Amino acid sequence: MTVRAVYTSKAEGMGMGLSIARTIIEAHNGFISASNREHGGASFTIRLPFAG
Repeated sequence: MTVRAVYTSKAEGMGMGLSIARTIIEAHNGFISASNREHGGASFTIRLPFAG
């Protein structure tokens, strides 16, 4: 997954939310993926290992 940390569509903000999420998820041996939705928008899937 490519995360562009400098892009945002909001009037304010740095556009770093996905980049930070990816760093945290990968630090916990997880995985994040994104795909386009058929009628617009995006869908994100996060997978984390079971710790138990």
